[in-house]
This record gives sequence, structure tokens and C-alpha cells, in this order.
Amino acid sequence: MTKFILISLLHHSEPADPDLLAWIIHTLRWLFGGDPRLLGGVIFVIIVSIPIGILIENRLFARPD
Repeated sequence: MTKFILISLLHHSEPADPDLLAWIIHTLRWLFGGDPRLLGGVIFVIIVSIPIGILIENRLFARPD
């Protein structure tokens, strides 16, 4: 019963934690200025670079069979 109460207290209806997302956006605006296009570009580069980095790493370090 206690586990159910703790889980229900920690759960929120949003797909991501809104406080964390607000903090991330605030920090990125502080680092890169207030231009929304620059902020969108930085977020885009971060999102795209992760899978590309994984693919490059897989190609470079895969063992030949």
C-alpha cells in the first residue's frame, strides 16, 4: 500500500517533468542568448548528434565477423 502511495505522489500527467524542462530551457537561453532560432538550432544539433554519434561509433568499433 505504501509503494502505491509513493508512486502516485511521484507521477505527473505530462510526458516529461515540466520543472526540469523549464530549467533546461532557461539555462540554454542564458548560455546562448534569447534568440529562439539559435536556441532551436542548439536543441536540434543535440538531438541529431546523439544518433549520428552512435552510428559512427558502431561503424568504427564494430568487430568484423
